[in-house]
Amino acid sequence: MAFAALTVVDFVAILFTGRYPRAIFTFNVGVLRWTWRGLASLGLIAVGGVGLALDQTARHDGYLTTSTRTLQTSGYALVSEKADLGPADVGAGLPDVLGTVRVRAASNDPAKPVFIGIARTADVTAYLDEVAYGVMRPDGSGISRDHAGGPLSTTPGRG
Repeated sequence: MAFAALTVVDFVAILFTGRYPRAIFTFNVGVLRWTWRGLASLGLIAVGGVGLALDQTARHDGYLTTSTRTLQTSGYALVSEKADLGPADVGAGLPDVLGTVRVRAASNDPAKPVFIGIARTADVTAYLDEVAYGVMRPDGSGISRDHAGGPLSTTPGRG
């Protein structure tokens, strides 16, 4: 209210004197600065509220979930493109903030067990060097390419 009233006073002062009153200018600048700060704060609070709501509504059994995907390969393994999960030496307490990752998989044939391995790219490449496998698209929507080869020569974890 004071800002609007002083804007009219400014107009009249400039009209008759040709100068902007310094004290009113300083007041108006202060009002505008606090207005923008307030709006920015409200915007950040709104974004945080939306993020919190999405985080809490997409949880199942305490885990943030995504949609289920069915993937198949004619090979003996299915791999994803390189995923950077950050440094190996994660600081103390960081897992408490970020949480725990859970990956689930099931075989179409209950008689065939499924093995899930998470390893460094070089280790996976060496292990699957001569094995037939499919490479999953980055968005998880299917297989982007197949790698020629034969069956696994060693059991996972015993190589």
